[in-house]
Amino acid sequence: MLHQIGLLEYIKQTQKIEMEHLNVIKIYNITKYMALDISARRNLELTERMRDKGKRGTLLWVLDKTSTSMGGRMLRRWINDPLIDINEINGRLDAVKELKSNMMLRGDTIDCLKKIFDIERIARKNFLWKCKCKRYVISKKFSIKTSRAKNCFIKCKNSNA
Repeated sequence: MLHQIGLLEYIKQTQKIEMEHLNVIKIYNITKYMALDISARRNLELTERMRDKGKRGTLLWVLDKTSTSMGGRMLRRWINDPLIDINEINGRLDAVKELKSNMMLRGDTIDCLKKIFDIERIARKNFLWKCKCKRYVISKKFSIKTSRAKNCFIKCKNSNA
């Protein structure tokens, strides 16, 4: 807890902005993930080829069928930081199994995800005050209550009932 307070103070001093948008700090626990050094990552060609740094032919290229930028970034993180805990691995596998076996759920989920803006980037730009363009600013016009994402979420949630 003391480390988290220190981290927030450091961010306030270096970034010179308020941190009211930060409500939870999650500590990255290195014991949760398999340690892969740079040589192992390069030789395994997880996200880029050794020869030309391209993506084609890598594990990421084979697996990446994501519908959104957020999903692509998450898949890249999962490939670069493989889990060690068998329960967490099985949890991910169960989620994949459910989507693979339920074509209706999979189709609805894909349709819903395609309608959602890149929330990670919008939030980052909005909270760091680097955004000048109206379409990225999160305001009352683009709240979760009125967005297509909310309507799509309700539709997907109701289709599972």
